[in-house]
Amino acid sequence: MKRARNHAEAVEKLGRFLAIGAQAYEPGGFSLDRLMWERLFDELEDTNVGSGIDSLHADGLSAHAQVMALKHYHRIFATASSLVPLSLQRWEQWKKGLSTLCLEPASHALSSGEGRLRTSSFLVSEKRQALLLARDKAFTVNHWGTTWSAKVQLMNIEKECRDHSTRSLVEGEEANYETKIISDDNFRGDESHSGDMLARLTRLNFSILHGFSLLRFQSEHLYSIYASIGVVERSWLLDKLLANCEGSADEYEAALESIVRQSFKRDFIIPSCDIANGSLLKQYCDFEVDKKRRGNS
Repeated sequence: MKRARNHAEAVEKLGRFLAIGAQAYEPGGFSLDRLMWERLFDELEDTNVGSGIDSLHADGLSAHAQVMALKHYHRIFATASSLVPLSLQRWEQWKKGLSTLCLEPASHALSSGEGRLRTSSFLVSEKRQALLLARDKAFTVNHWGTTWSAKVQLMNIEKECRDHSTRSLVEGEEANYETKIISDDNFRGDESHSGDMLARLTRLNFSILHGFSLLRFQSEHLYSIYASIGVVERSWLLDKLLANCEGSADEYEAALESIVRQSFKRDFIIPSCDIANGSLLKQYCDFEVDKKRRGNS
């Protein structure tokens, strides 16, 4: 009886939450009144805190109901961001709300229906990550050309690099697809030349390499952050790709080192604080020293 009552209260709580600003993102309901949107944001926050919307998971509502709450919260902010300027505090509120709404308690114990609960949590988590990514994209568009925007884009590329490495570890013997191809006993002929290997590596990692290249192009005017893009790129190349290619063909290592040098070259031709303080030159010297050590070992 108590469980049924709690569930009914949770459904009512969700209904009140979904009613906030429901007309604001419907066709014909768009408004350029910034104060109206500010009131909606405050109402969302007050309702969340006062009614405990973030406890919907603990209340036992379905994954669908939790996703509805997340999508509603996101649509309010997404619609507003396309119509009126948002302060940085509101952008942070948007991110925090998506990160904490319907969040599974750390101490939540699965007992009966364990598999179903895990599936439910996965669906909510997957939707949460998709909405957070959409929020980040909206932020980069609204703050295009700023250091804030570049930092968010760089964080997303870093995540893509980590996911790339995670997939490699999970996939076992087919983990590092590049390494598997290159270390294949049947790999012979002209493709073993470093130029062909460089083209192959570039093609296999095109998405990430293109992401770094595009962000560099968009950030050439950002003196304080430009060089950090190259730092992250080279960290991925050396700490992930190169570290995972031990025992593979020498051409593989040579091709990776060529990509690293290209990364340094791009950074040296654009003014940045890392050039001014000598940090970039030190990084390059350290790379060459490490290369010689690897060659002598």
